[in-house]
Amino acid sequence: MKNKTIYLTLLASSIILSGCVSNKKIDEQKAISNQINELQQHSKTQEQSINQLHREIEQHSKTQEKSINRLHGEIEQVKAMTEAKIASDNATYSVKEGDYLAAIARDYRMPLDQLIKLNPQIKDKNILLIGEIINLK
Repeated sequence: MKNKTIYLTLLASSIILSGCVSNKKIDEQKAISNQINELQQHSKTQEQSINQLHREIEQHSKTQEKSINRLHGEIEQVKAMTEAKIASDNATYSVKEGDYLAAIARDYRMPLDQLIKLNPQIKDKNILLIGEIINLK
């Protein structure tokens, strides 16, 4: 009987210990699960931040592109005005490909009629030859 009591005591202790071990494992798994949930939430937050940064960078890039295009336009205007000033100092202009009298008059800030009067050698105001010299004064 004594052996039976020892056996039952050992069996009861084993059951209790296995229950403790099971509870400990359950607690560990709950802690791991909580950590995973926290990491997933952190990951979502980071992803949202990254997406926001991408949107801000894209918007900034568009703004920069508009500014660059505006500056290119301004540079072209200054270049044309500088060329006009240099040419007006010389009082002549050499026709380039794509030029036409109205554009030359506009660039040199003079009425088209005045430009035509200064250039009686031009018989047809719609035809200019590349390299032809146009009087500006």
